[in-house]
Amino acid sequence: MGLVLVKYDWGSALGLGLAGATGGAVLMGVLAARLAASVGAMAHAARQVAGGDFRVQLPSGPGSEMGKLAGAFNQMMAAIADDRKRLQELNLALEERLRRRSLEAEQRSQELEQFVYTASHDLRAPVLSIQGFATLLQRNLSRKLDEQSREHLLRIRTNAEAMDLLLRDLLEVSRAGKVQEAKELVHSREIVASVLRDLEPEMTRLRVTVKVAEGLPAILYSPRLLARVFRNLIDNAIKFMGDQPTPAIAIGYERSPDGHRFSVEDNGVGIRPEDRERVFGLFARAEGARAPGSGVGLAIVRRIVESHGGRVWVQSQPGAGSTFLFTAPAGGSEIGVGEGGQ
Repeated sequence: MGLVLVKYDWGSALGLGLAGATGGAVLMGVLAARLAASVGAMAHAARQVAGGDFRVQLPSGPGSEMGKLAGAFNQMMAAIADDRKRLQELNLALEERLRRRSLEAEQRSQELEQFVYTASHDLRAPVLSIQGFATLLQRNLSRKLDEQSREHLLRIRTNAEAMDLLLRDLLEVSRAGKVQEAKELVHSREIVASVLRDLEPEMTRLRVTVKVAEGLPAILYSPRLLARVFRNLIDNAIKFMGDQPTPAIAIGYERSPDGHRFSVEDNGVGIRPEDRERVFGLFARAEGARAPGSGVGLAIVRRIVESHGGRVWVQSQPGAGSTFLFTAPAGGSEIGVGEGGQ
């Protein structure tokens, strides 16, 4: 068998190779362009979704992997759009329920406050009558009564006076924040000085020392209600001194982002963390507290302060005293009134 020589045309082979490479390059270019277009469309769709448009859809076609991906993306977006629509409907329904509940709560609150005002006002008349008759009996028959009868009569008077105090405080609670009193430029230092003069006998008896910060300002407030705020806070501090051997109260002030910030600090029994908010409720007292009064003083303070656009809170620890703080919006003169402390 002889050797067969095959003549190979290198030029033709080279031409075929170049044609194949050129065709492959063109095909790759087309695929790359399609891929880039698909990826660009997906990126654009993603930006639309990020912007809150959940109705976006990608162009999809059968047979290709990118087409399948686009179809899956479109199904996902349709499901998200449906869920979002249902969520919006639920939110609207919830908002409507909250609006109705809020309206009902406001109506009930108004009815309750009206009841408290009416009951307190109407009950004061018989209570005052009891006080008056008890006073007359004690004055006219005291010498004819035995010791036990005089003690019973005194107890009637004491309880009637306590009931009258409670009714007056309830009336104040119902009015505070509802009855708009005229505001004027009030010298807060003069208000504090007046309150301290009224409480001086009790503070002297208990040997309570008081220090008042310098530069208490003039603010836009109802004079009577500002005096009530300071009186209730100072009176509360006196009541809860406990067995402190050197009872002391400090009345402070500082300018703050809230406007004006006042404080009444004591070194008394203090308040547990869980009771700090509760003490501002009606008839609420700190756990274990035993002190005279109606139990509504701090509730009155909160209503007055909030009705003037401020807020009130307490910082305290058991055994370490309490600091009650309240704010008043900036307004009126920013000039401090008076110097020195008491």
